Amino acid sequence: MLTKNFDFRIVRTMVQARKNGCSNENCACHSIFLYGNEAMCRIGEYIDTEAKIELWSGMLDSNGTRIYEGDILNCDGFSFIVGYENAQFVVLDVVTREFVANLYAYLTIDCFSYFVVGNIHNNH
Repeated sequence: MLTKNFDFRIVRTMVQARKNGCSNENCACHSIFLYGNEAMCRIGEYIDTEAKIELWSGMLDSNGTRIYEGDILNCDGFSFIVGYENAQFVVLDVVTREFVANLYAYLTIDCFSYFVVGNIHNNH
C-alpha cells in the first residue's frame, strides 16, 4: 500500500475526547473518533493510553463511505462486523464475533450492495 493511501482512525474514550476537546461542546473534536490529518497529527497524544487505532480497509461502501475496522456493515439485509485478523480484513459474525470470510471476497462475490450502518463503539 502506498503511504498516500494509508488511513486510520483513532478511537478515544469519552473521557479522552472531553479532556482533549475545545470549550465548544458541539464541536467535532469531542467525538470519540479522530480521522485523517487530525488523527495523524495527534497520534502521539495517545501513546500509552486506552485509545485504539482502526485501519481503513481500502474499500468504500455503496455510498462511497470508507470502511474501517470496527464498522458494522449491512450486506443485502444481513449485518456483520469488519475485523482485522491475521493481516487481512475479515467479516465477523455480529453476535459471536467469529470469522465468517475475507472482507474483499465476501463483498465482491456475496453482496449486491453494502453500507456502513454503524460501528462497534456506538452500536453495541
